[in-house]
Amino acid sequence: MIRCHLARIMGEHKLRIADVARETGLSRATITLLYKETAQKVDLEAIEKLCLLFECQVGDLLNIAREANINDMPAKAIADTGTPYNRVPVRKLSAYLGSFASGNFCAALSKV
Repeated sequence: MIRCHLARIMGEHKLRIADVARETGLSRATITLLYKETAQKVDLEAIEKLCLLFECQVGDLLNIAREANINDMPAKAIADTGTPYNRVPVRKLSAYLGSFASGNFCAALSKV
């Protein structure tokens, strides 16, 4: 999972989304997606403008989180089924599905 540290960097510089949009010429929508870590793709020009504004390297703005923790992911990044079960930890879900698949329905229900 790629993490974007724009929110932290903006906080350190005491800048708002509108300030960054004005200084870089990027759209508020692009900055908001990066700020909230909900962007699915980003133009390299946007990354360049942000790095120039904050005088940082790409690695300061973006990094790869080696161990993605489901509880740290934004709600939209998790399969949003519209049910309260969309934030069930993977370990618990795996145990539930394993019991269910083996035909032990009582054990499956007790693990939810």
